[in-house]
Amino acid sequence: MAIGNSNSIMHTMEAHAITKPQQTTLNNVIQKLNKAEKLRLDLKAAALCFEGGLAFTQLLTDAMKEFCFELNPAFKPPSRQYVAGRLLNLTYASLKVKVDKIIADMPFINVITDGSTNINNTRISNISIHSRMGSFYYLSHDIGMLSMTAVNQVNWLLDHLRIISEGNLERINSISTDTCPTMIAMWAILMVINHMCLISLSSRFPS
Repeated sequence: MAIGNSNSIMHTMEAHAITKPQQTTLNNVIQKLNKAEKLRLDLKAAALCFEGGLAFTQLLTDAMKEFCFELNPAFKPPSRQYVAGRLLNLTYASLKVKVDKIIADMPFINVITDGSTNINNTRISNISIHSRMGSFYYLSHDIGMLSMTAVNQVNWLLDHLRIISEGNLERINSISTDTCPTMIAMWAILMVINHMCLISLSSRFPS
């Protein structure tokens, strides 16, 4: 019996062989992120910390990583250094645009102001704005060497109120202060300034 060419037999066997399904690998499942997509997710992760009051390191916990993996396995949460640096500035700029738009659309503005000190005992003046969406912690300003007397406090506050109200102080509906002597004196000065006469000032005086 004649034996056929071995190469011909092998070709025939390969032609009739059952095709083996392609093995699924992790690389086939995970959709890789480009730089723009990574930055977009980084900003959302940073906003999650800033708006929710979370520690930056919360992004790197096992629970958060597992959560992100379930959402998109290709996303690696940003480090706390990155969140506290570039992402903080980008997120702040984006959030400030939203807050400024809300304030600009408010017909009347309710302001809360007080003074404080930071961990270095530097004098800080603060402004918050109350809206239908809640209160915005709008400004903390290091006043440097400026002595925050009642008069200086009034001038400092008026400068910022003009910015907040876009030059229309009649939009300032109320100003709330704490009960320290400086704030009470400031309250009295504002009450006698002619162009502030439409403002309703409120302060809880000590008994």
